[in-house]
Amino acid sequence: MKYLIILIMFSVLIFYGCISFDTQKITETDEIALQQEKKVKAPEEKEEVFAEEDAKEIVDAIEYALSLEALIWDNSKQITERNDVVKIFKRGFCEIKAEEITDYIWIEAIDRNGNKVYMLNPGEPLFTLPDSIEVLSEDKTNALALLKYDERIQGPVTWEGHTVVASLRREYGVWKICETRVEEVEGPEE
Repeated sequence: MKYLIILIMFSVLIFYGCISFDTQKITETDEIALQQEKKVKAPEEKEEVFAEEDAKEIVDAIEYALSLEALIWDNSKQITERNDVVKIFKRGFCEIKAEEITDYIWIEAIDRNGNKVYMLNPGEPLFTLPDSIEVLSEDKTNALALLKYDERIQGPVTWEGHTVVASLRREYGVWKICETRVEEVEGPEE
């Protein structure tokens, strides 16, 4: 009986010792896991901050590119050649896109004497700032953004709601619009 009591007491001590040891081990493991989690979370938060800064840089670049048409009209008296227009648009657009836009804006006309002259197309504005810009993805050299235009039914220029998907590329440290495509915004179902 004496051995039985000693055995029970010894078993109890070992049992509580194991629980205590396991609890301490779990606590240490939890603490290590928490430290690792903090290490993992800190860079993510930092990346989000950088991503927000990058997104703002891209939004600013899009707004700047879309304002270049106004710059051309403000300086129209100094623009004497097609290349002048291309140079301005190349500040915010890739070269091919700048050439395409210039093809629309710089036109050939005939003056009163029947001579060919070249001039800016005095049509409606080509660009309008969107109601919102959302940067979908970006890396160090490429980005994709949505330029959302709400429906505009009044004013000199009207349109249905639509979204322009813009692909951008960083060239020499400057974000430039390289490709665009329009997606119609579907109205509410009836």
